Amino acid sequence: MRRRTFRQVLVIGTGLLLVGCGSGAEQAALYRAEKLLYEARKAETQARLATSQPDSTALLQVREAFLKVKRSAPGPYKLEGDARGRARVAAIMRTVGTAEVSGGRLALEAKRADLALETAQRLQSGAATDTATARQAAFMAVAAYQSLRRYDDVVAQMKRILATYPPLSPPPNGEDPVLAIPEAIVNLRRNLGEEQAAARELREALEYYQGLLRRPQTPALEAQVRARVLRTHLELNQVGRALEEANTLERLVMATPSLRSMLAEVGYAKGKIKASTEKNPSEGIAILDRIATDFPNSPLAPRALFEAAVQTESKGRLEDARARYEAILQRFPNTAEVAPLSLYRLGVVQEKLGDWGRAKATFESIPVHYPRSTAAAEAPVAVIQHYAREGRRTAAELYFSKALATYRELIKQDSTGQVAPLARMKMYQIYAAGRDSNGIYEIADEMLRVDRGHPYTAQVLLEAARAAKAFGNSQRATAYLRRFIQEFPRSPVIGDVRRELKEHGG
Repeated sequence: MRRRTFRQVLVIGTGLLLVGCGSGAEQAALYRAEKLLYEARKAETQARLATSQPDSTALLQVREAFLKVKRSAPGPYKLEGDARGRARVAAIMRTVGTAEVSGGRLALEAKRADLALETAQRLQSGAATDTATARQAAFMAVAAYQSLRRYDDVVAQMKRILATYPPLSPPPNGEDPVLAIPEAIVNLRRNLGEEQAAARELREALEYYQGLLRRPQTPALEAQVRARVLRTHLELNQVGRALEEANTLERLVMATPSLRSMLAEVGYAKGKIKASTEKNPSEGIAILDRIATDFPNSPLAPRALFEAAVQTESKGRLEDARARYEAILQRFPNTAEVAPLSLYRLGVVQEKLGDWGRAKATFESIPVHYPRSTAAAEAPVAVIQHYAREGRRTAAELYFSKALATYRELIKQDSTGQVAPLARMKMYQIYAAGRDSNGIYEIADEMLRVDRGHPYTAQVLLEAARAAKAFGNSQRATAYLRRFIQEFPRSPVIGDVRRELKEHGG
């Protein structure tokens, strides 16, 4: 009797403890999930300490450790019950979500974008009550589509993010990545050579930012949105509206001491407008120069100095331009957006100044220092074009092999797939200039394999078909035209291609 009473007391006591902390099952699930997440993070740290660059196998093994978290607490979980219960469920979902996002990140790093995409899609559909995880998953899907070169899906996913997640008030010295999405869409279109689509996306970006301003925002977020509106007006060459927006932003910044660093944005806009519209650009150039001095830690500092260099170059002040390009490379060598362009423009200026030996060395250094830039893909062509302008055809042709080797190296180093299609198209142009039929066919076939759907592939297919016809290879010409129709059925020239194919007897 006493033993039974003791057991009853023990059961009741245990029950009271569980009531005090909520569901015992949920508490145990949270403990297991947190423990496994800790172990997975420890495993990743050890893998990265073991080597500077873990291989795909090691990364996928660590990913498995993160996936154990989800298997230990599969759910489903609902935010129900009292405050303690809801908090515990939210903690489980947050822990599982964090582990899943880490697993997706590792899949991307291991070049398994397909696995990352599966994770992202699962999280977006299953994390409706965990907005932070769903938001991270949405960005992961963008990266996965990008790696898979599914560019239409990249744009569609980014637009879903814009429609679903309003930008958050910024952290100190930061910006919510949602605000950068419209610019990313425009840049993607430009990188794909779709200039008309880029112009349309730029106008849509302006509408998006202006729509945000129709709703109340914190001063910090409003300032960042207005800065985006200002930049977009400048890109659209809407000078009057850009100046109005610069003045509005300046008033907001002056009324909010914590935003004073954004005076760099105002100065950049006003300096650019003055330098590009006034007969004497000196005042605008001076404003741009001062930004690089007064706001050296601002991301606008190298852009302002670059704009000043471009303006001085356009006015024929080549020595001043050269000095500014060199200053950018000395002070801001790691700015991916500006440094490669500065090195390229430095080569152009050196060539204009008559120092071809130094200019050639500058052009040849770009693929070495900035292999993932479009400037790297343009540099070998700049050397060939110099020889062509001088009428030195033999020198130009002798440089073909070096240029081709450079492009192969760029393609090899391009893990993002951004530069490789452009490099392959440049290779095609070199083979075409040398009337090398084998090279032309090799590149066209390679682009069909690895750059499917890319606008550069569409361009190369049409040119390769015409080249094959000129070489007397009508069978290959017909094959390329058929592949064009298959791969690019929505092309604006599809009707012309069908007619050309019919003429070929295809």
